[in-house]
Amino acid sequence: MARKATGLRRSVLRSKKSQNKGKGGWRGNWRDRFNIPKAAGTYILLTRADYDNPEDLDSNGNPLSAPYHTCGTHAVRVASKGPGSFFSTRCALDAAVAVGGSEDDADCLPCLRMEEGDKRMGYKLKRTYSFNMLHLALYERVHATDRDGKKKYYEKDFGENIKRGDPIMNWEVVTKPKAKKRIEADIDDLLEKGEVRMMSKKYMELGPKFRDQLASIEDASSKMCMCGGDLTPIVFLCEECEEPLAHVEGDDDDDDGMDEAEIAEFSAERQRCEECGHQGFPVVEPICDNCDDPQALTPFDVVVKIRRRGEGTSTDLIFDEVIPLTDFELANGATLLEWEGDSPALDDDGNWKFSDEFSIEKLATAQFDFERVHIPMDNGLIASKLNCHNPFGSAKKTGGGRSSKYKTYGKKAEEVEDDDSVSEEPRRRRPGRRKRSR
Repeated sequence: MARKATGLRRSVLRSKKSQNKGKGGWRGNWRDRFNIPKAAGTYILLTRADYDNPEDLDSNGNPLSAPYHTCGTHAVRVASKGPGSFFSTRCALDAAVAVGGSEDDADCLPCLRMEEGDKRMGYKLKRTYSFNMLHLALYERVHATDRDGKKKYYEKDFGENIKRGDPIMNWEVVTKPKAKKRIEADIDDLLEKGEVRMMSKKYMELGPKFRDQLASIEDASSKMCMCGGDLTPIVFLCEECEEPLAHVEGDDDDDDGMDEAEIAEFSAERQRCEECGHQGFPVVEPICDNCDDPQALTPFDVVVKIRRRGEGTSTDLIFDEVIPLTDFELANGATLLEWEGDSPALDDDGNWKFSDEFSIEKLATAQFDFERVHIPMDNGLIASKLNCHNPFGSAKKTGGGRSSKYKTYGKKAEEVEDDDSVSEEPRRRRPGRRKRSR
């Protein structure tokens, strides 16, 4: 069964089956943002998503679909260095256009300051790319503390389950080796009690450089077959008419073919088909050393061990491991997938199915509604950070000038339905430990 083309570089036309979950999905805020560690690597899984991509339009000017959300943000430097030396905020004009309005429907103080030559704004908007993901690490419920180390308690009632005086609990990643060993020794019981988790739903917010580096996951996964074999590309096809665009080993005696660098460069750029005239990313047709029906893994079929290296603008993403989902085990020995005997189960699109144990399937398939996550900062607050005049007023007090007339944006924010059926709370039952045989 041929699978839908879903890569980090490739935008795809929206199909009839597309649910477009990005329009009203997982509630989130800045606390759900994943910070890539610098020292030791940690395991993550990028999950499939579907968002309009304003950077990639079809022939009619309509945005194609991408597995990430993109928006314009202002990176504002307010000091030369140190903590709090800069802040970032979604451009209000960009946010207005994203929900069907126009730039005349909102006011953006950073844009105005940039036009007036305030160098703290930089010279252009920064493109921000947000990916849905799972952080596959042990999390433990701990008593929250303030900056002085004093334990925090609720000061008033919240519904029926939280009463004044109850301890405020946070989920924190377990990093100390002794703590990990203690938890793993009694993990099934701790999971049933809801005191630990083996993963958390997060989103990763990247700039253009890191987004491009993340695409190396696609290069690694595309060499792996769903059967467990290794793939070798033999020909690149047009995604529209499926005619050959290039032969890796050469198509005649005078053609020596392509080396690894040329293969990577050809697959990463849009190519024009001489047969139908379509211009798009080429589709690779491989052979497998283990089966007769090669199906390449996608970036959403592998677990990656990721970390940062370097300082400032010289920072890079490092991927120490790329592991097929079939080979990855959680802290308790279970897998992320649903199994049928010794083989992973497949969905209607030919993708591996996630297990519903501990809400894995819901965590992996729900999407963040980034139009709610990336809300522009209030102009009044921005003015206080910049110590400058705000001609637009504060949205909290006056509605923000023209933004108070921006009915489309306000209505969108109010009408988005919350998906309360999806919860990160672990289900109180033990997962089956399924092993597979090659």
